[in-house]
Amino acid sequence: MMHARLRVWCAAVSILCLGLIALTLAGAIAPWIWTSYFREHWGAFATVRFDLQALGTAARLGGLAVGLVPALLAAWGLWRLGRVFRAFAREEAFSSPSVAHFRAFAWSVLGYALVQPVAVALQGLILTAAASGEGAELALTFTGDEFRLVVIGVLLVSLSLVFRYGEELAEEQAHLL
Repeated sequence: MMHARLRVWCAAVSILCLGLIALTLAGAIAPWIWTSYFREHWGAFATVRFDLQALGTAARLGGLAVGLVPALLAAWGLWRLGRVFRAFAREEAFSSPSVAHFRAFAWSVLGYALVQPVAVALQGLILTAAASGEGAELALTFTGDEFRLVVIGVLLVSLSLVFRYGEELAEEQAHLL
């Protein structure tokens, strides 16, 4: 039987994941709605200063749509991670649904790591096209932090495959007994 404090902790982390989902989505939406947050978030891109009020509705909606792709991936991953902790709180740690939730979380981390740099580059393209009369700039960068997140995503996916194999072994043993 699982220790009572650990069950409470897992239930609390499951709820925390819901709060993180809200923050993730708000963080993706806020730069395209509020001028002060936009300035803090984007500042300058390739020496072009941006003013949110000067951007047209299409540019704002385009930037928002592109930014929502990684945000929704992160939100989906957090939802699935919350479900893993919820299963742990119910003492169903390595059940089939729990393993499936963990696998989905792992894939969402890897997907986010690969999509985020592209989304930022596309948002920059939208901003420079809307704000500069000289043409748009596409600047795709891949930082060390983003590389580390890809590595973590690959490791999590690998771990989810190990959990899946363990689940299959447990099912086989249950059928033998």
